[in-house]
Amino acid sequence: MKHFIAVLLLIRSVFSMEITLDGDLHQPLVIDGESLRAMAPTVLEKLPVVCKSGEEKVAPSRYKGVRLSLLLDQASFATESFKAYNTMAVIVTADDGYRVMFSYNELYNTPVGDGVIVAYEKDGQALASPVLLSGADRMTGPRHVRDLRRVTVRFLK
Repeated sequence: MKHFIAVLLLIRSVFSMEITLDGDLHQPLVIDGESLRAMAPTVLEKLPVVCKSGEEKVAPSRYKGVRLSLLLDQASFATESFKAYNTMAVIVTADDGYRVMFSYNELYNTPVGDGVIVAYEKDGQALASPVLLSGADRMTGPRHVRDLRRVTVRFLK
Protein backbone atom coordinates (compact mmCIF):
# COMPACT_ATOMS: atom_id res chain seq x y z
CA MET A 1 0.00 0.00 0.00
CA LYS A 2 2.86 2.38 0.83
CA HIS A 3 4.38 1.77 -2.59
CA PHE A 4 1.04 2.46 -4.28
CA ILE A 5 0.71 5.81 -2.48
CA ALA A 6 4.30 6.71 -3.33
CA VAL A 7 3.64 5.98 -7.01
CA LEU A 8 0.46 8.10 -6.97
CA LEU A 9 2.34 11.01 -5.39
CA LEU A 10 5.09 10.69 -7.98
CA ILE A 11 2.56 10.66 -10.83
CA ARG A 12 0.80 13.70 -9.36
CA SER A 13 4.07 15.65 -9.09
CA VAL A 14 5.03 14.84 -12.67
CA PHE A 15 1.65 15.91 -14.08
CA SER A 16 1.42 19.05 -11.96
CA MET A 17 4.20 20.62 -14.06
CA GLU A 18 2.04 20.46 -17.22
CA ILE A 19 1.05 23.75 -18.85
CA THR A 20 -1.62 23.95 -21.55
CA LEU A 21 -1.30 26.58 -24.30
CA ASP A 22 -4.63 27.22 -26.00
CA GLY A 23 -6.90 29.85 -27.49
CA ASP A 24 -6.21 31.39 -30.90
CA LEU A 25 -3.69 28.74 -31.90
CA HIS A 26 -3.77 26.31 -34.79
CA GLN A 27 -3.93 23.57 -32.16
CA PRO A 28 -3.59 23.44 -28.36
CA LEU A 29 -0.24 22.41 -26.94
CA VAL A 30 0.73 20.80 -23.63
CA ILE A 31 4.21 21.45 -22.24
CA ASP A 32 5.41 19.05 -19.55
CA GLY A 33 8.11 19.59 -16.95
CA GLU A 34 10.76 17.73 -18.93
CA SER A 35 10.13 19.87 -22.03
CA LEU A 36 10.14 23.02 -19.90
CA ARG A 37 13.54 22.17 -18.38
CA ALA A 38 14.97 21.37 -21.84
CA MET A 39 14.39 24.96 -23.04
CA ALA A 40 16.95 27.75 -22.64
CA PRO A 41 16.76 28.87 -18.99
CA THR A 42 16.45 32.40 -17.63
CA VAL A 43 17.40 33.24 -14.06
CA LEU A 44 15.92 36.04 -11.96
CA GLU A 45 18.24 36.84 -9.06
CA LYS A 46 17.07 38.16 -5.69
CA LEU A 47 13.49 38.74 -6.82
CA PRO A 48 11.04 39.56 -4.01
CA VAL A 49 7.28 39.18 -4.39
CA VAL A 50 5.81 42.56 -3.44
CA CYS A 51 2.05 43.15 -3.30
CA LYS A 52 0.22 46.28 -4.44
CA SER A 53 0.46 47.83 -0.95
CA GLY A 54 4.25 47.54 -1.10
CA GLU A 55 4.41 44.74 1.47
CA GLU A 56 6.99 42.03 0.71
CA LYS A 57 5.11 38.72 0.61
CA VAL A 58 8.02 36.47 -0.40
CA ALA A 59 11.64 37.20 0.49
CA PRO A 60 14.05 37.82 -2.38
CA SER A 61 14.78 34.51 -4.07
CA ARG A 62 16.58 33.11 -7.10
CA TYR A 63 14.16 31.74 -9.70
CA LYS A 64 15.08 29.64 -12.71
CA GLY A 65 12.69 29.06 -15.55
CA VAL A 66 11.80 29.80 -19.16
CA ARG A 67 10.73 33.12 -20.65
CA LEU A 68 7.01 33.12 -21.38
CA SER A 69 7.75 34.34 -24.91
CA LEU A 70 9.90 31.24 -25.49
CA LEU A 71 6.98 29.05 -24.40
CA LEU A 72 4.69 30.92 -26.79
CA ASP A 73 7.21 30.37 -29.59
CA GLN A 74 6.42 26.63 -29.30
CA ALA A 75 2.83 27.35 -30.44
CA SER A 76 1.48 28.25 -33.86
CA PHE A 77 -0.67 31.39 -33.67
CA ALA A 78 -3.90 31.34 -35.68
CA THR A 79 -3.25 34.46 -37.73
CA GLU A 80 -1.32 35.39 -40.84
CA SER A 81 -1.56 39.14 -40.23
CA PHE A 82 1.38 40.86 -38.58
CA LYS A 83 -0.97 43.67 -37.53
CA ALA A 84 -3.02 41.18 -35.50
CA TYR A 85 -0.11 40.77 -33.08
CA ASN A 86 -0.78 44.33 -31.91
CA THR A 87 -4.10 43.05 -30.52
CA MET A 88 -2.82 39.80 -29.01
CA ALA A 89 -3.54 39.22 -25.32
CA VAL A 90 -1.84 36.46 -23.37
CA ILE A 91 -3.87 35.32 -20.35
CA VAL A 92 -2.08 33.21 -17.75
CA THR A 93 -4.31 31.16 -15.43
CA ALA A 94 -3.60 29.34 -12.16
CA ASP A 95 -5.25 26.20 -10.80
CA ASP A 96 -7.49 28.33 -8.57
CA GLY A 97 -8.68 30.54 -11.46
CA TYR A 98 -6.39 33.52 -10.71
CA ARG A 99 -5.54 35.23 -14.01
CA VAL A 100 -3.10 37.85 -15.25
CA MET A 101 -2.59 39.32 -18.69
CA PHE A 102 0.24 40.45 -20.94
CA SER A 103 0.23 41.87 -24.45
CA TYR A 104 2.28 40.45 -27.31
CA ASN A 105 4.29 43.67 -27.60
CA GLU A 106 4.97 43.75 -23.87
CA LEU A 107 6.41 40.21 -23.99
CA TYR A 108 8.36 40.51 -27.24
CA ASN A 109 9.25 44.21 -27.63
CA THR A 110 10.04 45.55 -24.15
CA PRO A 111 12.50 44.76 -21.36
CA VAL A 112 9.51 43.60 -19.29
CA GLY A 113 9.21 40.51 -21.49
CA ASP A 114 12.80 39.50 -20.75
CA GLY A 115 11.85 39.05 -17.09
CA VAL A 116 8.51 37.26 -17.49
CA ILE A 117 9.34 33.64 -16.73
CA VAL A 118 7.65 30.37 -15.98
CA ALA A 119 9.77 29.20 -13.07
CA TYR A 120 10.40 25.56 -12.28
CA GLU A 121 13.07 26.14 -9.62
CA LYS A 122 13.40 28.44 -6.59
CA ASP A 123 16.68 28.85 -4.70
CA GLY A 124 18.04 25.68 -6.32
CA GLN A 125 15.04 23.54 -5.34
CA ALA A 126 12.55 22.12 -7.83
CA LEU A 127 9.08 23.62 -7.55
CA ALA A 128 6.09 21.26 -7.27
CA SER A 129 4.24 23.25 -9.93
CA PRO A 130 5.17 26.08 -12.29
CA VAL A 131 5.10 29.70 -11.12
CA LEU A 132 4.88 32.75 -13.37
CA LEU A 133 6.87 35.84 -12.34
CA SER A 134 7.20 39.25 -13.94
CA GLY A 135 10.57 40.43 -12.67
CA ALA A 136 10.53 43.92 -14.18
CA ASP A 137 7.21 44.91 -12.59
CA ARG A 138 7.49 47.49 -9.77
CA MET A 139 5.07 45.42 -7.71
CA THR A 140 5.76 41.79 -8.60
CA GLY A 141 2.87 40.32 -6.60
CA PRO A 142 -0.12 41.18 -8.80
CA ARG A 143 1.28 39.19 -11.74
CA HIS A 144 2.76 36.39 -9.60
CA VAL A 145 0.88 33.22 -10.59
CA ARG A 146 1.36 30.11 -8.45
CA ASP A 147 0.28 26.71 -9.76
CA LEU A 148 0.21 27.94 -13.37
CA ARG A 149 -1.89 25.65 -15.55
CA ARG A 150 -2.95 27.49 -18.70
CA VAL A 151 -1.69 30.13 -21.11
CA THR A 152 -4.41 31.36 -23.45
CA VAL A 153 -3.78 33.47 -26.56
CA ARG A 154 -6.54 35.79 -27.78
CA PHE A 155 -6.58 38.18 -30.71
CA LEU A 156 -8.90 41.02 -29.73
CA LYS A 157 -11.44 42.14 -32.31
